[in-house]
Amino acid sequence: NIVGGAALPDTAEKITIDTILSDGPNGGSVVKLRIKYHSKGDAPPNEDELKAGKAKSDALFKVIEAYLLANA
Repeated sequence: NIVGGAALPDTAEKITIDTILSDGPNGGSVVKLRIKYHSKGDAPPNEDELKAGKAKSDALFKVIEAYLLANA
């Protein structure tokens, strides 16, 4: 959960991230993320902020994936 700080847009009360890991084909893993954006009041989410947050999350995932593959 993100409940405050620089990662939380002004229009959001909190952001909840659920991560599900399961067995994948060929001995690998499948990662599924569910991200819930809880806005303050009736404020709609800012699409640009959501896209920027997704891009940062994708980049972090790729770094972690590369590290795990290199050190498995």
